[in-house]
Amino acid sequence: LGAQTLDDAQGGKLTVKADTLQLLDGGRIVTVLWGSGQGADVGVRAKNILISGYVLDPYLDPPYALSGIDARVFGSLATGTGGNINVSTDHLKIADHGVIRTGLYADAEGGPSGTAGDITIGAGDVEIGSRGQIYADSFRGTGDSGDIDISAGSMRIVGAGSSASPSPLGIEFTGLSTTTSVGRGGAIHVSLAGDLSLSDQ
Repeated sequence: LGAQTLDDAQGGKLTVKADTLQLLDGGRIVTVLWGSGQGADVGVRAKNILISGYVLDPYLDPPYALSGIDARVFGSLATGTGGNINVSTDHLKIADHGVIRTGLYADAEGGPSGTAGDITIGAGDVEIGSRGQIYADSFRGTGDSGDIDISAGSMRIVGAGSSASPSPLGIEFTGLSTTTSVGRGGAIHVSLAGDLSLSDQ
């Protein structure tokens, strides 16, 4: 599923409601802002959400696609604000390089000066494992990163310290992150009613 916003247009909203949602083997929900407007927001509501896996594709740069929910600000002409991601679920599991992310992405002419969208997650429990990630970044451009806000009953993050990420992925991090180059880094807020567990890097 995807939505694209061009020029100075104001994107709408891409909404998914389901009992169970699985994004596997490179499957994605994507919104992309190319111009000076506002990217389309993504809203997902499901009892159970599983995001896991990737697909290798030599025609992509980098040569793979990660399963995930993805809001992008793309290219040197992208000066606007990317779409936000809002997820509501009883159980969220992200594994095997799956992602929920907002970010700036460069084209051949350079990186965006726009602002990445925010990520908001409300869940009964969140499980992130085996290089799964929730992140907001702007390091491929000059704009600002989005924020990450998670409210859940509990959260468990299990890394993959005992095995290497397959080539050409080279992804070693598991968990929550925000990164920037020139602009403002995003904030990460986590509010849990129960326990937070971190293990295996």
